[in-house]
Amino acid sequence: PVFAGNFILQIESAAPEDTALAGEGKIEALARAKTKSNIPALRALLTSPLVVAPVAERLGLQTSDIIQRLSISQGEDTTAVMRVALSWKNPEQGRLILDNLAKDYIRFSLIQRQQSIDSGMKWLDSQAPGILANVNRYEAKLRAFREKNLVLDPSANAAAIIAQRDSLVGQVSRLQSEQVQIQNQIQTVQSGKLTYSPSNAPTPLQTFGRQGTLIPSTAESAGQVLQETVGTASPSSEYQRFELELAKARATYKDDSPIVQSILARRNTLAPIVKSQQLDFLREKLFQNVKQQDELNRQILLLNQNFKSSPELLKEYNDISRKLENARANYSSYVSALENFKLEKARFVTPWQVISPPYFDDNPVSPNILENFLRDRKSTRLNSSHTVIS
Repeated sequence: PVFAGNFILQIESAAPEDTALAGEGKIEALARAKTKSNIPALRALLTSPLVVAPVAERLGLQTSDIIQRLSISQGEDTTAVMRVALSWKNPEQGRLILDNLAKDYIRFSLIQRQQSIDSGMKWLDSQAPGILANVNRYEAKLRAFREKNLVLDPSANAAAIIAQRDSLVGQVSRLQSEQVQIQNQIQTVQSGKLTYSPSNAPTPLQTFGRQGTLIPSTAESAGQVLQETVGTASPSSEYQRFELELAKARATYKDDSPIVQSILARRNTLAPIVKSQQLDFLREKLFQNVKQQDELNRQILLLNQNFKSSPELLKEYNDISRKLENARANYSSYVSALENFKLEKARFVTPWQVISPPYFDDNPVSPNILENFLRDRKSTRLNSSHTVIS
């Protein structure tokens, strides 16, 4: 008679990922080179003399006898489970064979796992110099870029340029508005309307003192010249005083009165001088305004030139930074992978496990005694019938 037994082996983890390998990086994924189980190849391996011979040798049996009576099939709707079955004449001996095969399969999976880890660590060691060299190379490129262009981060530099340029443009806009006002004032003075009021800004003498502004000279000052020629050192103030006196006089006297005519004559005498002074003051103010605008426009031009070069610098900076970031990420992944491999190697966890222990039925599967008995009994009845008929 022939007896049959089997056990069920789990060859893949039911969990989607090992908790120790959470956060696996690109370098670690390459080192592991994970592939799905090749069932036909695995079936051929587990029924080969490489795996079966040690069991046969320990039990004093022929390797070929075990291989011929050994069968391995895939679980239903899954590649994670294998069913290992054995047909044998002696159930006790068959059970012993299955027990040894189950232990050797587990041991074989552990050996394969250790070899896979060693292979991964060896590959990581071969990649380490190149990974570290990439980090050093791009760090050196970034350092050279900053030293050459005297800028830490072109993106921040570009933002600073834009802010500074906008500020200068705002100043130019204010000066242009002021320029229009000065030009209008010049036209008003030229038309004879001497109504312009000074800005009351301090004089150089008031600002810097006599020693900081006066240069020893034998020539007379402008105030002395005006005092001697016109009779006053401040024609504008005198002109305004005459304007007030004229307004008061006209309120009392007619325009042809001697008093009004006298005040009017003195005012008209000062008018050309006041007009000339006010025009000189306004033209100097206009000149300074245009001069400031020219300087601000020059600074804006330089900033625009710097800003035009910023996109190229920014592109180069971003390219170096991106490559450096990738190189550092690869190095971090390499370090993490190496630590994970060391940890996994230290853990004594078998990749495969027996989820249904070896079982050998004491009832033979061949020949089928009940079936043979019924077949023999039926045959005996037919023979008896033929005898009676005869």
